[in-house]
Amino acid sequence: MSATRSSPPGVSGPTVTTRGSSAPVLPRATGLAADRHEYQRDFGVGADFRAALHGGPVIVGEIGTFKKEIALIGDAMNTTARILDACRDNGRTVLASATLLERLTDFAAVVAVEPLAPLALRGKSAPLEVSALERRATESFSARL
Repeated sequence: MSATRSSPPGVSGPTVTTRGSSAPVLPRATGLAADRHEYQRDFGVGADFRAALHGGPVIVGEIGTFKKEIALIGDAMNTTARILDACRDNGRTVLASATLLERLTDFAAVVAVEPLAPLALRGKSAPLEVSALERRATESFSARL
């Protein structure tokens, strides 16, 4: 069984999938970096994107009285932040944890997965297995977004 939540009306963002399907999170994450030339053309500066993908339980809360913000708290968020740091340190655009990739099933056609050496992350007793993700060059990729 798969549980999927989309962004609320009026809020853009990827579909969040808890089990099974990865569409469209993985293609979007890998596609952002590939679209750098379009940002250069449209805005005069090329944006550098990095993405870290991981999964796990989080606590969601609303913080603030006048200016409300949504806060996501938990080990999954901390681990994802550490993976994002590893993107920069390793010169990679998109990294995903093996924990997440083991749960996803349908992205092989559009995303190339390159397993990397396990990362020693601050605050973790054991190294975390991660993979670098890159968009595969296929004609039908843009149609899947």
